[in-house]
Amino acid sequence: MSGDEIQKDILRKMTGEQKLQLAMRLYWSARRLKAAGLRKQHPDWSEDQVQDQVAEIFENVRPCLHNGLPAVMPTDCQPVSVDRSAP
Repeated sequence: MSGDEIQKDILRKMTGEQKLQLAMRLYWSARRLKAAGLRKQHPDWSEDQVQDQVAEIFENVRPCLHNGLPAVMPTDCQPVSVDRSAP
């Protein structure tokens, strides 16, 4: 069984509540990673500035599909169409 199949099987067996908890953990992990990146990029910023920027970034995203997979992108960007017929 491939890794994708194992992951799909695990997700299929999860309750709705478990899937929601997983999604929330992923969301907050993404916010922590973004904050860490901003701290490294802007070492002179205060923690309040970092958190304000993280909040602004996460406010301005919308769900989309990227190469057929769920992703997020800033609301001012347009998705790029992908030619799936190409080899």
